[in-house]
Amino acid sequence: MSRSIRVAPQYIPQVKLALKRNGFPSQNAFATEMGLSRDTIRKFLNAIGIDYLNFVEICEKLGLNWHDIVYKEDDAPEETPSQSPKDIDIDPLVQNVREKVKPFIQVECSTMRVLSMTCPINVNDIYTHVNILEKPTANLRLEIDDLLQGFNDPNQFNGYGLSGISGGRMSGVEAVDKYSKLMVIGKPGAGKTTFLKFLALQCIEGKLQSDIVPIFITLKDFPEHGKKQTLLEYIIEQLSPYEIVAEEIEQLLKQGRTMVLLDGLDEVKEKNSNYVLDQIKYFSKRYYRNRFVMTCRIAAQKYTFAEFTEVELADFDSKQIDTFAENWFECSKEEKKEEKAKKFRRNLNNQPRIKELATNPLLLTLLCLVFDDKGEFVSRNRYDVYKEAIDTLLGKWDASRAIERENVYKNLSLGDKRDLLSYIALKTFENGDYFLLKTDLVNLITDYIRNFPDAKTNLEELESDSEAVLKSIEAQHGLLVERARGIYSFSHLTFLEYFTARRIATRPDPEVSKIAFSNLVKNITDKRWQEVFLLAVVPLRPADYLLKLMKQQVDSLVAGDEKLQKFLNWVNEQSLEIQKSLPDKVSYKPAAIRSFYLDSDIKIDPQRTLGFLIDFYCLCIFTCASFLCRTVNLSFKEALNIVRELKPYFTRYRALDAATVTVFVRAFAIDKALEIDLDIDPELRRRLEELKAQVDEDEDKLIDWVKEEGQDWAEQVKIQIIENHPIGEDWQFDEAQTELITKYYEANVLLMACLNNAYVSHEVRQEIENNLLLPF
Repeated sequence: MSRSIRVAPQYIPQVKLALKRNGFPSQNAFATEMGLSRDTIRKFLNAIGIDYLNFVEICEKLGLNWHDIVYKEDDAPEETPSQSPKDIDIDPLVQNVREKVKPFIQVECSTMRVLSMTCPINVNDIYTHVNILEKPTANLRLEIDDLLQGFNDPNQFNGYGLSGISGGRMSGVEAVDKYSKLMVIGKPGAGKTTFLKFLALQCIEGKLQSDIVPIFITLKDFPEHGKKQTLLEYIIEQLSPYEIVAEEIEQLLKQGRTMVLLDGLDEVKEKNSNYVLDQIKYFSKRYYRNRFVMTCRIAAQKYTFAEFTEVELADFDSKQIDTFAENWFECSKEEKKEEKAKKFRRNLNNQPRIKELATNPLLLTLLCLVFDDKGEFVSRNRYDVYKEAIDTLLGKWDASRAIERENVYKNLSLGDKRDLLSYIALKTFENGDYFLLKTDLVNLITDYIRNFPDAKTNLEELESDSEAVLKSIEAQHGLLVERARGIYSFSHLTFLEYFTARRIATRPDPEVSKIAFSNLVKNITDKRWQEVFLLAVVPLRPADYLLKLMKQQVDSLVAGDEKLQKFLNWVNEQSLEIQKSLPDKVSYKPAAIRSFYLDSDIKIDPQRTLGFLIDFYCLCIFTCASFLCRTVNLSFKEALNIVRELKPYFTRYRALDAATVTVFVRAFAIDKALEIDLDIDPELRRRLEELKAQVDEDEDKLIDWVKEEGQDWAEQVKIQIIENHPIGEDWQFDEAQTELITKYYEANVLLMACLNNAYVSHEVRQEIENNLLLPF
């Protein structure tokens, strides 16, 4: 099964020079060193054919590339089968081997088990069809401005979706049909192995390429047996327990009746890499009539296979995420599977930052596992979700599959890797740089790793190590990715924000921490920094100092405007009056009522008061009371007394998000207003009835409708009533004051959200809550 190849005669002088250069005084000494016969070395040095494997080993020892010196006519010798393909009745052989190989494919490919799954899951049950980018993103020749064109506001975009820039997409199965030799690259956890397993199962079940035999090979296992086999020998060994003999496999290969699935080129150990690459090149060239699909992580390719078409696995879109979730929870043993899947999708849609992670199949699997444990995604545990996702990519994913990585990067501990990424994140986020040139990113890595005790002192060597570290982060973890040629970013905006927050919150020196916090609070009105604030408070134990600093910064925003200070004083007086008028058993936090009056007069949607009200029922009652007092000309006190009796009615909305609750409550308030005031203005009645008619009675349909049209509907309702009966006085703020008070209000919303996320002493929590929205 091996073949004979030889040195091209013109390269014999070069080979003999290499022998001397490597310090071997004679052919005999070299033969002893290699563990080969003297006759083999003699033949090699005299351009006589020797065994292919011996030829490759000798070249490696001498530091020669065997591809460069081999006699080209021997590189891919023509096959000389005893029978021509026309003389062989191949179809019965194909069907016979398909039946024999079926158990092998089922054992290798039918199940998957990742992360903390307690039992395997069937691939066909969970598989979600993948899409292929025909032009990998790293091959795009674009500038940073080109990458930012897809976002209306670069400072507010929620992710790095580049589907509009990446060019054509097709389904994975279509790509396999279109290209006979396919290299599928993708980020860690993108679903490459699952895709190959699915192809093998579809083929053996007759649903794809039913006239060929699938052969599935895990490449990291190929050279792990302590002996160097050819790829053909390995395949024969793997299939021999299934009564498939060598002659059958060779006949199928010679006539192009197999689909060879080569999984995980990047997972091959460094010491075996060149050997495996040579074997794949020779095998795919010798048996070129067959179909080949090979997978590799992005940035891990060390060799270009000229005959292979390179494509990239695309991230999941919303439809694929929903399909995966439905499949996942369908496999659950719980009775209420459909409800669980629906609740998962609803929670995911309410948390766009978490949903961004779900575009990666591995992280989507993690989110399903987390949801199984916790039953929801809430703001407080986002930090923990991100941390678990990052830990999964940084180490658990490779460790779970016993993959070893061998390069300079392996010397960094898990903590070092987190710190390095945190350093990069803060430096780039402070500058508003979502995309970085490779040279700038390498410089940041150099600045960080040069402080390690074993770091190179030579700048060129240090930069070379930095490039290796960058490639390792991309290939092994997918946390930094090449978006276009020479342009990098974090794979998710979420990760950039997480590592930025981590850098700020985990500085060991108290004085350095204070400086970091002071710099952070300067950005309290910048929406780009909101998620960083929410994440930075979580690891602090306690977060007292940072939250008090935030409160001071918020109050200082309007401290210098006399009119706004008078307005805040009026808001406080109104809230005290309301508080006095409530029955003894009914009470709301003063800050909640101040919040309501403030957002009523600066025309901020009442659903934003959730951050202050804390109590879900307050949101419903205040929203409904606001509508009534504007529509039927009641005072807010009167409207509040009517609505507060309806608290049990609002219980049914408890599990919904704030936007959906607002639509439900406003629809209910329209009914209540039309019922209370029979003499309501006819034109207003007509408009309100038209709006109410748009709201479906079916709760499930209404929830879906809110996603599509609810926000616009709620805005129309607001427009109809906002000028009808204004609450309070007309303060006539100028444009600058309106902008300032709005920023002040939103900064307070952020402050309260951070307060709800953080571990804070009881005294500081009370101090902040009691002094919200008060004059300076």
